[in-house]
Amino acid sequence: MKNKNFILGIVNGILFFFSATFISSSTILPVFISKFTSSSFVLGLVAAIEATGWQLPQAFVAKYLEDKKYKKFMYIIPSYIRFGAIFLIAILTFRVINISHYLVIFLLLYSIYLLGGGVAGISFMDIVSKVIPPRKRGSFWGYRMGIGGILALMGGYAAKVILGEVAFPKNYALLFLIASISVFIAISCFSAVDEPPEMHIKKKRSYKSFFKNGIDVFSKDKNFKTLFIIRALYALFFMSIPFYIIYIKSSFSLPDSYVGYFIIAQMTGYVLSNLVWSRLSNRSLNALVIRLSSICLFLTAISTILGVKFVVNYLFLLVPFLFLGMGITGMNTGYLNSLLAIAPEENRQLYLGIFNTMLVPFLISPPLAGYVIKYISYTGLFIFASVVAISMTVFSFVLNK
Repeated sequence: MKNKNFILGIVNGILFFFSATFISSSTILPVFISKFTSSSFVLGLVAAIEATGWQLPQAFVAKYLEDKKYKKFMYIIPSYIRFGAIFLIAILTFRVINISHYLVIFLLLYSIYLLGGGVAGISFMDIVSKVIPPRKRGSFWGYRMGIGGILALMGGYAAKVILGEVAFPKNYALLFLIASISVFIAISCFSAVDEPPEMHIKKKRSYKSFFKNGIDVFSKDKNFKTLFIIRALYALFFMSIPFYIIYIKSSFSLPDSYVGYFIIAQMTGYVLSNLVWSRLSNRSLNALVIRLSSICLFLTAISTILGVKFVVNYLFLLVPFLFLGMGITGMNTGYLNSLLAIAPEENRQLYLGIFNTMLVPFLISPPLAGYVIKYISYTGLFIFASVVAISMTVFSFVLNK
């Protein structure tokens, strides 16, 4: 059963990783949305929806699941709803008639897709913590991201061909359709995982009591507080992510097909760095993973500024996305495994739910990036992002203690 769960969980991650290639908020979606509006606020709003959709419902779901012996049902139902949302986006994109109406419907369905992930997320993480032992979690996330990254490399090439050869908007509709099929298979795989019963079932308590306990955890658990600060800073860095590709693409008037090259560069960063992150995480060196990935995020911002101002070859424009891939996969591996390690088994739902929901005020920051760009500049936004990344590096030393 353990091997079955391990394999199904890995296949689930591989396919979700592959699907993310075609609906990426750092490459595909910013360029797609820019076809409908030039508003930096709307571009930032898409990133904010992605960030908050996963985090917002988790404390409420965690409280609801506290007294449940099995939790997989709360993964299955919202996950298939999110499949329906992304599938509808694909179908509607094939026949865009009214641009303003379509954009509103897209944002609504995209919100449902991500909120569904947030509702399912607590059950997913809880099941992973029960069926994957700590010594294998680094490998678990590593295989998901590593093999998924290799598939995503092929997906990047496919995206390049589709964007270059198929007319708009059918090219993007086809990308979304591929993503929806991959999502459906991924959900079906994890739905087949054998969930063991919960060993520490909590008695029902009020939301007031639940959140009060969460505040107590934040004030008393130093590692929890430090990890939260790092993750909050990462959320602030996230506000810059949709704008790297927009800045580079507009600076050199690059065609949409070049997006495929940026995806390939980002996925190469995922795959190569994942070989390092998974090994370090297996040795419980998650603070070091966070530290090194924060440096990669710093280099993303700096290399974007230097690349546009001093570029001598278009290949140099791929460097920021290489570092971005390294930084994102490292942060996701490092902070997720750190959180699972910090959370006591009997309070796992409380730790996961409170941690993620408390992040929401920081996760709604991406639309503010539009105002930074408008009143300062793209360079100002990326300098801010680099300072945030360095701050994450500093706090990782505190976490290590």
